[in-house]
Amino acid sequence: MSGYIDNYGRPENPVVDITGTPLAVLLNFVDKGSQPPGSDHPLLPFAALLNLPATLVASLNTPLNQIGDQVWAQVNDTNGKTMRDRTAAAITSQVSVGVQNLGSSYSAYNINVNLPTTGTMHAIVLSGALTDPEASQIVFLSYQLTGMSANVVTLWRKS
Repeated sequence: MSGYIDNYGRPENPVVDITGTPLAVLLNFVDKGSQPPGSDHPLLPFAALLNLPATLVASLNTPLNQIGDQVWAQVNDTNGKTMRDRTAAAITSQVSVGVQNLGSSYSAYNINVNLPTTGTMHAIVLSGALTDPEASQIVFLSYQLTGMSANVVTLWRKS
């Protein structure tokens, strides 16, 4: 790993790869006829009783990295482009501009940008007041894309 979230990891509290793990929401309550303290219960078995929307229930069954994957490489904007498509186009443009900045006689052709279609999700739970003095715990999530590359097959210098 090599993301911003890793700045907070320690051997006793590491950053954890949660790729493929759905979000788990727990309800804590005292069961009928029981004495306090309450106990944790998974939310999903109570979804109908709580009248939760089907879209929320579906989201709770979807690993967070898959939601990131959808936003990154599957959801199209009004021009029919994904965030991944727009990023590839921006990288291609920046490489071309960067080469032109070498001098007016330089041009880049056949710029090949390779971007992954999926990422990984990492998490860490921090105790204490990192950003909010009222918070007892903070969960940091990080969607990470690795394996990106841009290659210029032809760099042309005009004579």
